Amino acid sequence: MAKRVKQENQGSDTQETPEQKKVSDALKKMAEGEHGRESIRETCSVPLETLVAGINLSNLRYNPEYKRYESRDYNANVSWDRGEGHPIGQKYIDFLLVAVTKPGVEKFMKAVANTILVDLGANSCNSYFLARALGARGYIGVDKFNPGEEDDFNEAYSTELWEKKLKNKNNVPLAVVQEDMLTFLKRLPDNSVSILTTGIQIGIKGNYSSQVEREIARVLDPKGAYLTYASVFEPKELKKEEPQIQGQTDEVSHTFFKFTK
Repeated sequence: MAKRVKQENQGSDTQETPEQKKVSDALKKMAEGEHGRESIRETCSVPLETLVAGINLSNLRYNPEYKRYESRDYNANVSWDRGEGHPIGQKYIDFLLVAVTKPGVEKFMKAVANTILVDLGANSCNSYFLARALGARGYIGVDKFNPGEEDDFNEAYSTELWEKKLKNKNNVPLAVVQEDMLTFLKRLPDNSVSILTTGIQIGIKGNYSSQVEREIARVLDPKGAYLTYASVFEPKELKKEEPQIQGQTDEVSHTFFKFTK
């Protein structure tokens, strides 16, 4: 089994694990223009058990062609609509950049630093770059229908402002999972990760929402946070703090909320 990424904060003189060095070398070459359009997912993907020790991998298969984990019940012919007012593509990337460059954001950022960030309903996985900006130890993008394609990662990294923002940030190992979010949450150990949801406003029926909320509360790392905007999931078991980050594009403005244990 691959070694787990260390959870404790590592000093600059601490030797990198093989997984961390792989990511560091890859992103350094990309910053120097040596990788061209080679996929970030190609160079930064690591096994799920490397990111979360004790994760249940039963009935998940790894697809080497698309470099993602796939649930046995996924349906590639079904699409997902994030809902009205959710910025997508480059607009979402720009939205995140505005959010993480807001003055006084340090306290908010520390909530996710040095934890694994699980992005539920990740779609194109552009929040990978938010994970890097916030100092997360790793990123897991989960989406049943349309998990991020290779060029989604490249498009965001090629944005000049993001390159500047991420220049001195720690590099982030990643994994992509094509699976229902509730099913994936049930795979995780207690108190193991931070969580992100964005733009999940429609298509949630019955008691599905309450089940997801209970699972978010169960798996949330006490040292981490659940970050959300424009989403229906607000776990009652968690403490909702005042909004601290607002992002804005030409068309839409949203406020991130933070929940903690």
